[in-house]
Amino acid sequence: CRILDCHVSQFYEWLPWTQGQRDFDASNLTWEQKREHLGHWLERFRIAADGARQVLIETYGDDGRTIRYAETFELTQYGRQVSISDFRRLMAGLEPLTDEVVQLD
Repeated sequence: CRILDCHVSQFYEWLPWTQGQRDFDASNLTWEQKREHLGHWLERFRIAADGARQVLIETYGDDGRTIRYAETFELTQYGRQVSISDFRRLMAGLEPLTDEVVQLD
């Protein structure tokens, strides 16, 4: 939860606002109250990691079996299309993408 707590604008401002909590104020919350609030998001990331387990294993090898939390997303047809190998390099932060544009299936 500590890592999520560092992202104040996302977890205490924007996300509560998108869920209709326009007056949410985390400034007076105790750590236990923050943990309760953030626990919902940790569970979401745990479920995502379990659902993406095969991709995590393909991307990170045996380490992918032990990754507990992940954020998953879907590439949109409206953005730049990249190859699977370029996508994995981008996610791993290894090297810049090539200039070649490849349509994903």
